[in-house]
Amino acid sequence: MKTLFLTGASGGIGSAIAKNAAKLGYSIVAPPRDQLDLSHPESVETFLETKFNIVPDAVILSAGINNPQELSALDFPTWRLTMEVNLNTAFRIMQVLGLRMASQQRGRILAISSCYGIRSRAGRIAYSASKSALNAVVSGIALELAPYNVLVNGLAPGFVSTELTFRNNDGAAITALESRIPLARLATPEEIAQVALFMVGENNTYMTGQILAVDGGFLCQ
Repeated sequence: MKTLFLTGASGGIGSAIAKNAAKLGYSIVAPPRDQLDLSHPESVETFLETKFNIVPDAVILSAGINNPQELSALDFPTWRLTMEVNLNTAFRIMQVLGLRMASQQRGRILAISSCYGIRSRAGRIAYSASKSALNAVVSGIALELAPYNVLVNGLAPGFVSTELTFRNNDGAAITALESRIPLARLATPEEIAQVALFMVGENNTYMTGQILAVDGGFLCQ
């Protein structure tokens, strides 16, 4: 049975990935926060060293935080926490598990990024910075692990119908966002999950180092 290591399984996109991965026959390792706290590097080290010592077939990093704050209100603790969860511990997981995969000459890694990592927005400085840096990490790791048949990619969703999206945007903002999307609607978590699972699946044999935008055409404008 194929093993998928998944972070952020309780979120909108993450839960859709978990549900669809189970249908595809994956054994899913999705540690809860009391086992793996991505805001604390020592928790990540402990988990990887003592609680998860296998080589997974696939890794999807779907966990992330997005606390909108404009420049005048953006405090350093928020900046630091955003970088820790969205970038630093994501890098460490990719580093450790990617090298394990390299030792077995196989594996797929996918980091869930964001269209905000490609094009920013007012109030999303920390989030955009973390996702833009994550995209660079994906590209660099992909280059180093390519000789070992480990494919590493990023998926950059646009606006997705999740609890987080509706928490960060009121009804008027959602309507405004939909008007800016060529397909004129938010994505469903299922749509993002299907693309994610293709990218870590056996049918992806040649795509690596890519940041794939799944955004209804938003970034084409």
